Amino acid sequence: MKRALLILILALAVPAVRPAAAAPRYPVILVAPPGATTWGQPRDGRAPSGLYRRLLQAGYVSGRTLFVFEHPGGAGADPRSGAAPLSRLVAQARVAAGSERAQLVGYSSGGLTVCHYLKGYARDHIHTAVLAATPVGGSFLATYYRVQWEVMRQEAAFRGGFPWLSSPEIPRAARSGAFPAFPDAGSYVAARAHLVYAPLYGEYVLESRWLNLPGRQATAPSFEAWLARFRPQLFAEYLLTAAEVPSTWVAAGETSRSFYEFMALQTGRRLYLVKRTGLSDLLLHVFSDGYLPASWEDALRHYGIRLLEVLGGHLLHAGRAALTSTFLEGMGELAGFSPEGPALHQVLQTTVPLTGVPRSDGAPGRVSVPVNAGLQRWHQWRREGGGPRLVVLGSRLPNLWQPLIPTAGPNDLAVEVEAMLPPPGPEDTIRIWTGTWGPNHLTLLGRADVQEFIVRELTRRVEPARTHRPLAARTPAETWSWQEAGRVRVSSWHPTQIRITSERLAGVRGELVVEFQLPELPAGWDWLLGGGDRQMSAGAGRVRFPLGVMDNEAVVGVRPAPREGTAGLSSELVKDVSYQVRFTVDSVADAASPPPVPRPDPIRVVRTTKRTTQRHAARTYHQRWIWDLGDGTLLESDDPERTSMLVEHRYARPGSYTVQATAYDNHGRVIRHLTWEHQVEGTDTHRFFAQSIVEPEVSVTVKGPRTWVTGRPAVFRVAVQVSEVPGVHREVVSIDPAPSFEVWWERPGRFTVQAAATVRITYEFPERRVTVHNTYVGSVSVEVLAPVITD
Repeated sequence: MKRALLILILALAVPAVRPAAAAPRYPVILVAPPGATTWGQPRDGRAPSGLYRRLLQAGYVSGRTLFVFEHPGGAGADPRSGAAPLSRLVAQARVAAGSERAQLVGYSSGGLTVCHYLKGYARDHIHTAVLAATPVGGSFLATYYRVQWEVMRQEAAFRGGFPWLSSPEIPRAARSGAFPAFPDAGSYVAARAHLVYAPLYGEYVLESRWLNLPGRQATAPSFEAWLARFRPQLFAEYLLTAAEVPSTWVAAGETSRSFYEFMALQTGRRLYLVKRTGLSDLLLHVFSDGYLPASWEDALRHYGIRLLEVLGGHLLHAGRAALTSTFLEGMGELAGFSPEGPALHQVLQTTVPLTGVPRSDGAPGRVSVPVNAGLQRWHQWRREGGGPRLVVLGSRLPNLWQPLIPTAGPNDLAVEVEAMLPPPGPEDTIRIWTGTWGPNHLTLLGRADVQEFIVRELTRRVEPARTHRPLAARTPAETWSWQEAGRVRVSSWHPTQIRITSERLAGVRGELVVEFQLPELPAGWDWLLGGGDRQMSAGAGRVRFPLGVMDNEAVVGVRPAPREGTAGLSSELVKDVSYQVRFTVDSVADAASPPPVPRPDPIRVVRTTKRTTQRHAARTYHQRWIWDLGDGTLLESDDPERTSMLVEHRYARPGSYTVQATAYDNHGRVIRHLTWEHQVEGTDTHRFFAQSIVEPEVSVTVKGPRTWVTGRPAVFRVAVQVSEVPGVHREVVSIDPAPSFEVWWERPGRFTVQAAATVRITYEFPERRVTVHNTYVGSVSVEVLAPVITD
């Protein structure tokens, strides 16, 4: 009994030992919103807590593999302005950890700083970026705050009168939507609301008879739907067109003009209601139904009820206005930024939805008002394959803002779930915590299971769902093929990868193809396939995904993903996918004496649009330089011919400066990232030199007949010439369809015969080796005639 009691006491006293996580491979940088202390790092003698403590337990070391980025602008700063300082911290972390790449964890608007860094700086230096509750699609709460603040400001100005409307130029400019007449966004919204939308709202009430009193509207199409039907040009040109605002509107940042038009619409509606709150209007509402009472008692009863309805509507309207005013004051104190400042404009929604708007077929539909052009460009960059692997996490609660914002979808009290989800890549991971009393925007990182998930994603390696290992050919010149089938379960939230690996196939010339049998997806969804440097979208059915030449290992990923503008990623979608891997080797060649390649079967051509090669021209070359001279000076060059760059710079004061030069290719990927720790003592001019890749000149010539006849094979040969570039190794690794091939035409006409050559180009730099595979296409035009039969 005593022994059992002792064991129980020890079990309660000794804390549970957490399973050791994998050793950190890359340093981690934590990025919080400007001015926030989110991570639980030790301050003022307090012990570490939260995610910071959990990372220390996982083996990270502060100052070596664990860093915290603090925005130099403090609370209320623009998230974009932190990208350059974050770039410098990433370079320091990589040097301290002795690692080529780093990892980032961004929370809330701090995640937007991570997004701007990924798009504008050294993306190849980031292995994984974690975005926790990050409004990559903007925050509905920020949009509501900005709109309602503007509406209440304009209402206060309306009660005090608009003396500047006396100028004849202002009304004319307001009705035409001309911008130069307005020095700022506020004056534009006021004029358009007072002179355009308030009168239109009066027409809407009068013509439709849908609105009987302020604050109470019968079930009917909305004001926006009425505008789309009866004022289609105004609706389409001003509310649905993403036009730029004047450069003098500094606070607007990257906000579209349509957003200010939307605020003018909301303000105009409010101004009309304010006008209708006088005593005469109250009496008009009471006696506007045309009722003829049968007696004094009937009149008192009927109009007494009408008076109570009207007063109740006004009280409801006033109560909602007071609630909105209280909300605005609280949000202003909590957020700590100006409603007209650039920080708020950076977290506005990408678009504002308008529901009930009639479609072309007359049925009610949904359109979007463009708002945040900056975040829209980031989404487009991400859809084009930009950036590293992302891990996206957030929480989903019912819409507790229903009394104020009934149109908001499931959210975490600040950001809608759909607005947390960027366009997914083949390797991205998504995790959403749900529950009525689950974590919200402010408490998400405080949960132990959320911290555990982040650590696991930072330290784990993405393991393929299936691995296939083809055997090598037995003799150096043997022609052979190998294929194998499989089936995997794929998810819209988690990456599913198929790996083909064999060390004995390094350098083998051949074609690796994975054919998928993809099932049907819900409307608005596509299949996303990615492998190597390629990424493609596909529909249901049999899809062929070529991976090209194999070097030891090839990996292809597959997952369902929604198209642009389609919601639904906030819930996981799971499907089973069948596939077949096929690896065909034309010949296993010795570099010293390549054996002859057998000529393939003749290519039969029926239509003039048929290609004799399925490959397309695909080149990688230098495109852009970005220099950060360490003192706030940034230099950019988008000239692809400028493959080397000499920069001369004079510093204003002595000190130690970190100079960075980054070269990007035409796909937006980093070619080189150079860093100098430079000590400046005087005011002399300092010089820095950097070299990028230089693409050799490649010509592909297709030699063969220019005139031929149907029914007989024509022989074509391919010649490839590659110019010499000092310090660059070039090798023609494959020619498609073959160095020598035949074409058989079945009908006359003018046809184009094409061939493609893939060249492996290797650049040796002191810090790394860069290898690219460029494909070049050559062609020849052939006139094909029908044979003439004579006696």
